[in-house]
Amino acid sequence: MENPIESEALEEEEDLNRTFVIDDDDEIVSRRFNTWCLDHETSKEAWLNPFTEQELAVALKKTKDTAPGVDGLRYHHLEWFDPDHRILTPLYNECKEHRKIPSHWKEAETILLYKGGDESKPENWRPISLMPTIYKLYSSLWNRRIRVNPFEISLQKDTYKYLGVQTGVETRISELELLTKVTKELEKVNTSDLTPPQKLDCVKAFVLPKLTYMYANSVPKMTELGQFANMTMRAVKVMHSIPVRGSPLEYIQIPTSKGGLGVACPRITAEITFLVSTMKKLWSSDQYIQRLYREYLEEVTRIETGKDQVTLGDLAAYLSNEIPIDKKRLLEYSKNAYWNHIFGDSYTEIPLKFGDEKPKRQLLEKGKSKTCSDPSGDVAGFEVNMPKDLALNGHG
Repeated sequence: MENPIESEALEEEEDLNRTFVIDDDDEIVSRRFNTWCLDHETSKEAWLNPFTEQELAVALKKTKDTAPGVDGLRYHHLEWFDPDHRILTPLYNECKEHRKIPSHWKEAETILLYKGGDESKPENWRPISLMPTIYKLYSSLWNRRIRVNPFEISLQKDTYKYLGVQTGVETRISELELLTKVTKELEKVNTSDLTPPQKLDCVKAFVLPKLTYMYANSVPKMTELGQFANMTMRAVKVMHSIPVRGSPLEYIQIPTSKGGLGVACPRITAEITFLVSTMKKLWSSDQYIQRLYREYLEEVTRIETGKDQVTLGDLAAYLSNEIPIDKKRLLEYSKNAYWNHIFGDSYTEIPLKFGDEKPKRQLLEKGKSKTCSDPSGDVAGFEVNMPKDLALNGHG
């Protein structure tokens, strides 16, 4: 006998497969969206028109007799009670017109589905809510309306940019520009009319995740990143009316499961993420990537140990911090390797063989392209571009 709950899950999966398809460019597109675009006579407000009996008949035909809700009614009961859909259609239109539904439609029965493993462990059970079928049918009507109409936000190229903004060499935005932009967005969230919990959700879901790509693929100056971390912590405190000075940071950084706000320090997140990303590249399944990063690691280890040939044990000892590190020599090699990668081995005027003398601001040139380098670590101008009430050193 078919499990009605599993049948409901399969129904949802089939519905998604009917709605979306992979095109030639491996991009997920909506079948119904393409159909809508070809229909020039369709109004932008057509999805707000009253529901019709034909719509209800099509939606009901697509359903399967899944598990009922607290009222015990299945879809075939609705079909038997109102075969011509002359009762349900006006009811649904009244709900649409008044933007309200009966309170008992919101009642659900929650049951547990066994996933396998130790039955005494809660994580081996999946809760599922059984909603009334009359409400699920109403939701299905709205779902069919909404997914066939393109909303303006869905047509914008930057709709999903919060998933990570590309930064680094030959990209449109540098690390400093990205940090400056994100700080300004923190200020916009802070001055908005959202409630503190909404502001926090916005920061964690749309603002800070813009740094995801930068964390894994570039290394901004620690002074800039540290200053940005101070501003982020300060902004979160201001949003929640927490005293900026004298209040501990633990409450902000502690996970929500432990009673905190769950905003991780950007500086620590950047360091950990870049370290994890580097280690993954060292053990990458791509032989070229693995060989490239292993050669870099071997060269750095040779410089640090003074050996002409290094073994796997030397690499492990270096990564485990068992070997004293001369940071100046490591910094010199890393930046030399970087500029050689950008300008090629033919570029020999690397401005980092300076010994104890701080270098001047220099202009590196290859052909018509020019790149400015300021290895001194100064961050002049970073704070100037920040919002005034956030651009303060220290956060408490």
